[in-house]
Amino acid sequence: MSTPQELLQPLIIAAKTPAQCHALASELERIAAMLRQYAEAQQRQQAKAPAARVRTGKGGRPSRPWIEVQYRVRGNAGMDMLMIRLSTSLYYAAGSPERLDVQRVGGELRLIPARGDHGYKAMVNAGGIRINASGARDIIGLEAGKYAAELRAGTIVVGGPLG
Repeated sequence: MSTPQELLQPLIIAAKTPAQCHALASELERIAAMLRQYAEAQQRQQAKAPAARVRTGKGGRPSRPWIEVQYRVRGNAGMDMLMIRLSTSLYYAAGSPERLDVQRVGGELRLIPARGDHGYKAMVNAGGIRINASGARDIIGLEAGKYAAELRAGTIVVGGPLG
């Protein structure tokens, strides 16, 4: 991977006059200030307790914690895939786990943060947060739809259907 110095080298070489050098330096200082602001904002966010990192939904209202169970047919083979989507606020309050283990404890469905190769990988992108939990189909036993959820001692506990 190239270093920032290597990436900027063509611009530095292209700056032939003192005015061009000053303009490039000013632009780099502006970018450096912006990066410092981003880093400080990230540090402030990480310094908060996980439950305090909850984001707000539309209109500044706190996002309601939920999970959504989706069954999808994958490809021409007609394989049935089970996806679980999580609300952003629930995911961040749980500490942004890289993997989630699906378990049934005393009749409750739980998504427990896992380590190593255990559990299912949490996929986080513009489409939201989801896990492909096809292997846990028998444990989950829920119909497609949205369900209420809550966080108890770092574990996501799934409740009843949302209307």
